[in-house]
Amino acid sequence: MQPKRVILLLSVALLVLLVAVRLTVSHVGKASSSENARAEENSAASAEKRSVSPGVLPRIHTLEKKKYEVRREYVNKSDPATSTPVFGVDPENQPRAFMTMDFTNLDSPPAGFALQNVVLSPEGFTLAAPAPGKENEPRTGIIESPPLMLDFFSNAVAPMWKENIPDGTDMFVEMSVSPDGVHWGPWQWIDIDEDSAGQISPTYPDGRPNPNYGYTPGTMLAWGLTQWGYVRYRVRLYSECAASPVLSGFRIFFQDSTLGEGRVASPDTMQVEEGPVANSSEGSSQNAQSQ
Repeated sequence: MQPKRVILLLSVALLVLLVAVRLTVSHVGKASSSENARAEENSAASAEKRSVSPGVLPRIHTLEKKKYEVRREYVNKSDPATSTPVFGVDPENQPRAFMTMDFTNLDSPPAGFALQNVVLSPEGFTLAAPAPGKENEPRTGIIESPPLMLDFFSNAVAPMWKENIPDGTDMFVEMSVSPDGVHWGPWQWIDIDEDSAGQISPTYPDGRPNPNYGYTPGTMLAWGLTQWGYVRYRVRLYSECAASPVLSGFRIFFQDSTLGEGRVASPDTMQVEEGPVANSSEGSSQNAQSQ
């Protein structure tokens, strides 16, 4: 083959190769641009769906309203269904329990409560706002709970509550018990347990959170060997200024310390039986705080 012809063929082959490479590069570039455009469109659509401006985080709803409930917890492993000598004779294994009511941020007033001149706010129960011009006149309100069934017949109860008491306001607590939820004993005045007030630690010695922390402890009511099946409480709010006290939670400790020898109060003889006594020594509310 003549040298000139060989050189011509090689030149043609090189030209064809260069054209093929340029076409491939152009196709890849167009595909990449198309993919980038689609990605930008998807990103814009997603941002539009979220309706969130660049650099602004979506709002997290941490204050959603909640349903009212009575939470119950047991201090030991005693059978909560009944009070019998099977577990009642062991002083270290007496039935003990709590019930807790949280009134903050509720979606509606709790059912069964009787309220007089009291309203429900996100912080809890407060006095209704005073009429214009009467901000500094004394006013009161009452919160009365419905009957609360104890998980086992108990001979001692101790309330505690979460309160906010601005200057010029106050709060007073009473309790009443019943053997059957129908026949009730008299309302009993509850004093603040001064021995425990301000002494409730936020944690137990082993580091566990103390659920009693933040509550104002009341004195324990004890009835010897007489047992009760129901409890209710009444809280009076008082103010002589524009501010109002706030009740944000209530917690009740109850136990059966009769060691299997207790007897349920009889509705027929309730009025003549020995009434409860405030007890802040043996089995006191100070004991309740440590549970």
